[in-house]
Amino acid sequence: MRSCLLFLIGVCLSSPVLAELPGQDKLASELEFLQLALDLPSLSAAIRDDSGVVASAVGYADVEEGLVQSTYLSMPGGSTGKSFVAATAMRLVEEHAIELSDPIALYVGKKSWFQALEDGEKITVEHLLTHSSGVPDHVDDFDFALSALWRRIGGDRLTYKPQELIEFVLDDGLQFEPGTDFQYSDTGYLMLGLVLEAATELTYYELLDQLVLKPNQLQARPAVSDTMSDISQGYGSWSLLSWFGGFTGRLIEDGMMKIHPLTEWTGGGLMTTPRTLTQFYHQLANGQIVKPDTYAQMLAAGLKSSERGWHYGYGLYVDGLVVGHGGWFPGYTTNARYFGEQNVTIAFQSNTDADYDQRLIFDRLLALYTQAD
Repeated sequence: MRSCLLFLIGVCLSSPVLAELPGQDKLASELEFLQLALDLPSLSAAIRDDSGVVASAVGYADVEEGLVQSTYLSMPGGSTGKSFVAATAMRLVEEHAIELSDPIALYVGKKSWFQALEDGEKITVEHLLTHSSGVPDHVDDFDFALSALWRRIGGDRLTYKPQELIEFVLDDGLQFEPGTDFQYSDTGYLMLGLVLEAATELTYYELLDQLVLKPNQLQARPAVSDTMSDISQGYGSWSLLSWFGGFTGRLIEDGMMKIHPLTEWTGGGLMTTPRTLTQFYHQLANGQIVKPDTYAQMLAAGLKSSERGWHYGYGLYVDGLVVGHGGWFPGYTTNARYFGEQNVTIAFQSNTDADYDQRLIFDRLLALYTQAD
């Protein structure tokens, strides 16, 4: 769902004296400090460079049950899944199955939702990849929040199909002329998923598995069930937005998630661990998932802004040599970054969606790497 914009805060460190992976005990000790300092139910993290990976987890996957967190327990990765969507799209571009300049009408023009979208014929595949389509975000839509609340009051599981979520924004029109501005939109990435499926006649998860996951031995799992047993309990914060949607307290009840993770689909839609996230972003940056020229294209794309400093490429936030994505899902937070100067990738997840200082985690874990003995 919503991207963790804390990704955008740069990490400023002097040139490293040493650059090597810390031992697992040292990483665990650092995570224990951070978990207590930030008041998190648990914190799981991984650091990866070309020599390998070190991962550790501290705290509780389920506080009430006393279940200790593990590096092998998954959590919803939130909007980090958009990077996987973009990598899948770019693999299709490499195979000439789609073109970035293609109007999406070429693939979904006969769909009823597209025909109800004013000026939809102006939107291209590239516009959706870079959040420059002008498509509003259903996550910010009042009618969506009201619908979610009504379903929760009625006792229904929160499950939406992509077309249902898209329909929440169709009456709003585009926020700006496609290609002229940046506005983050989960809805735009749902449209992108439908485009990829229409272009190939395969489901998105089939494409992801064939083009990205299997060839690179990535263990990320499609979020297609709300009864998975090997995931951490999620804890929803008591913010007004969370309360309004019914996403507070324990997010798994009687073995079922309060919101079906499949609802997120190509807005995120993956169960991940920090170990897997570091593998994905490290391989992506080092030319193993898409060609090096394709990766460079993913970074160079998007609208630049001297005011922001950072920009959004194809499924990636880009801030100089720091590249990655954050993720939020009710009850969970995720963040991953590849640091180009050191060629190291760091990712972490926590089973809370409360606001906390994610920059502090990156600061200290990168320092742990560059100062390792």
